[in-house]
Amino acid sequence: MLKRGKGSAWGGACLVAAVCSGVAAAEWERTAGVTPALIYTDNVCLSPDNEQDEWVGTVTPDIALRGEGSRASLDIAAMVEINSLSDSRLEDLGCAGGAGLGNRDQFAPRLRAGAHTTVVEDWAGVDASATIDQNKISPFLPGGNDGLNRNGNTNTTYRYSVSPYVARRFKDVASLLLRYTWDEETNSADVVGDSQQQHVELALDSGPASQPFSWGVQGDYDEIDYTQTRGRAEQRSELSSARVTAGYQIDRVWQVNGYYGEEWNDFVSSRDDIDGSFWDVGLRWTPNRRTTVEVGTGDRFFGSTPRFSVSHRHKRSVLEASYRRDLTYDRNIRSRDDFLPAQDEFGNPIDPATGQPVDLSGNETTLTNSPILDERFTLSYVYQGRRARLRLYGSHSDQTRAEEGSESTFQDYGISLNRQLSRVFGAHGDLSWSRQEPKNTIGPVTTLESDTWRLRLGVDRQLGNNLNVFANYEFTDRQSDTRSNEYQENRFTVSLRYTF
Repeated sequence: MLKRGKGSAWGGACLVAAVCSGVAAAEWERTAGVTPALIYTDNVCLSPDNEQDEWVGTVTPDIALRGEGSRASLDIAAMVEINSLSDSRLEDLGCAGGAGLGNRDQFAPRLRAGAHTTVVEDWAGVDASATIDQNKISPFLPGGNDGLNRNGNTNTTYRYSVSPYVARRFKDVASLLLRYTWDEETNSADVVGDSQQQHVELALDSGPASQPFSWGVQGDYDEIDYTQTRGRAEQRSELSSARVTAGYQIDRVWQVNGYYGEEWNDFVSSRDDIDGSFWDVGLRWTPNRRTTVEVGTGDRFFGSTPRFSVSHRHKRSVLEASYRRDLTYDRNIRSRDDFLPAQDEFGNPIDPATGQPVDLSGNETTLTNSPILDERFTLSYVYQGRRARLRLYGSHSDQTRAEEGSESTFQDYGISLNRQLSRVFGAHGDLSWSRQEPKNTIGPVTTLESDTWRLRLGVDRQLGNNLNVFANYEFTDRQSDTRSNEYQENRFTVSLRYTF
C-alpha cells in the first residue's frame, strides 16, 4: 500500500522551481485584461416569494502566460471575480440561503496551470497541474449558474497534482511507460469532502514494427482517500487491474480491437461482487483523416459496458458524440478540463470574456465517498460560417452511487448562436434546458427534482483595439415539485472588457 507524505508538496515546489528556471531564457507569451460589470436583478434571493431587486457590481481581472524552453514548459491561465454582494446585504433583504449564507465568499478565483520538465532526455520527466474552480454543492438546490453564490450553494475546488514518469521507446519494437501521480483536492464547503488520490500505471505497448498487429500489457493501481465530512465517514477505496490488449488493422479504414483482464477492488458498496474478470471488443472506422467512429461492448462486475464515439470535422463544422458506462468518482465528474480555452473547435484563438459573470464549471453530481457508476451520453455540433457561429449541445448522465445504490439523472441541452453584424458590432443568443432528477438518493443534502430553462441575449461593440462593451439580458425559470425550490429571475448586465 502506498504511503502519503509531506514530500509531495515539496516535490511540487521543486518542480515549479525547475520549470521556471528551464523556461527563464525562453520567450514568454502574455495576455491580460480586466472586466468591470454592473448587474441588475429582479430576484437576487432566487426565491419564489421574496423577489428582491438589487444592483451588483463585479470586477474580473484575468491573465494568461505561456513559456517554453528546451527542457521545460509552463502554461498558466488565472482570473478572479470579485462582487459587491455581501452577506449582510443579503440578510437585510431577507434572503434565505439554501446551503447557508455564512459559507458565501465574494471572491471567485479560477486557475488552470500546467507544467512539464524533462529530467533525462528520452527517458524521464515530470508533469504537474493545478486547478481552481467553482461548482454547485448540491445540484438539487437552486444556486444560480455563476460565482455570485447568492444562496450559499457554491463550492470552490482546489486541485493539484504531480506526476513523475519514465518513458522509453525500444526502436520500433515496443514502448514502455511507468508513471506515478499524486493528486490532492480540497474544497471550501466542508460537506463536499476533501480527497487524495495516488495512481500508478505500467504499460508496455507494441511499436510500428508489429503492424498490422498491435498488442499491449497494462497494469493500474488507484488509491483514493476521502476525509470525514458531515454525514459521511472517512473512506479509502482501492482500484487495481491488469489487462492484455490486442488489435488488428484490417486495412486503412477498419480496425478490430479488444482487451481482457482482471480487477481487484476494495471500496464501500451495496453490491456483493466488486471485482473479477472484464473484457471489451470493438471496431474502429476511419474513412478519412477527418472522421473517426468507434463502437464496442464489454463486461465488468457491474454489468455490460457498451461504448460509442464519433468525431467528424469539416471545413466549417465539427460533430462529436459519445456514450459510455464507466466507474468514476464525484471528484472527477465535478472537474472540467478548461475554463479559459485558448482555441475553439476549429483551432482559432478565442476571447475568454463574455461580458457576464463566469458560469460554474464541471458536471453535476451527487456527494459520495465511494465510486459512482456513470452512464453518460454527450453531443456537440458546431457550425462556423463567415459571420455566424451555431452550436448545439447536450448531455444525459445516469449516476448510481456504489455505497448504497441510490440513483440520480442529470440532463443538459441547449442551442447558441453568435452573429457578427459588422466589423465592430456583434450579437449572441443562447437557450438551454436542464433537469435534475433524484430517484432514490440518500444523503445529507436535501434532494429535489427540478427543471430549469435559461434564455440569454446580448450584444457587444468594439470601442477600440483594446476595449469592448457588452450588454446582456438573461431570463431563468426554475420549476420543481417543491415551491421553495422554484424561482424566476430577469437579469441585465453591462460590462467593459479592456485588454492590456
